[in-house]
Amino acid sequence: MAEMSKSGKAGLMLAGGATLAAAIALYQSTKARAAPAGQNGQGALMLDEATMELLVAMAQNGADIAQLIQEILNAGQNGDSVPLIQGYPANADSIEALGIPITALDAAVQLPDMPVPDGMALLLKGFPRNNQIVFVAKSASAATNINQAYPLIPNENVRYYVKNASAIYFAGITGFSAVNDILTITVEVRKGGG
Repeated sequence: MAEMSKSGKAGLMLAGGATLAAAIALYQSTKARAAPAGQNGQGALMLDEATMELLVAMAQNGADIAQLIQEILNAGQNGDSVPLIQGYPANADSIEALGIPITALDAAVQLPDMPVPDGMALLLKGFPRNNQIVFVAKSASAATNINQAYPLIPNENVRYYVKNASAIYFAGITGFSAVNDILTITVEVRKGGG
C-alpha cells in the first residue's frame, strides 16, 4: 500500500475534524432543544440555526473531499489512471484564425466547421477597419434581424463557448452594415480536433 504524503494526511485530518465538529455541534444542539423548560441544556453549547446549517454543510463537504482523496490514492495504488478533476483547461496545441468578409447585405453566412476545445471560447471580432456593424446570431434568419442578432461594431469582440463555430451565423444588414466589412474569428486548436 502506498504511503500517504503529509499534505494528504493533513487534508484527511481537516476533513475528519470538520465532520467531528459538526457532529458534536449537532449532538449538543439536539440535547439543548430537548432540555426541560427553565434549563439551559446543562452546559450544552447554544448555536443558532444558521451556524448549525453551516457546520452540517462543512461536515458534508469534508466527507466528499476525503472520499475524493481516497479514490485518487486507490487509483494510484491499483495502477489505474487518476480520475480527471475539472479545473482550468490545458493549453492548446495551436490556433486557427479567419477573416470572413460580408459579400452581400441581408444574406446570412454560416461560420465554417471549426471545433472549439472544451473549456475554451470562440472569439469573434469586428475587423478594426470595418466601416459598419457585423451582426451575429444562432441562425440565418436571426442574423438578418436586428432584434435577434448581436451587433459587433468595428474592433469589438465577443466570446462564445460553443462546441463548433458552425453553430453561429453572421450577416450585414441594409442600413447598418457595409459590403466587404469583415468578421474575424479565432480559436485554440487541439491535436485531433476538439
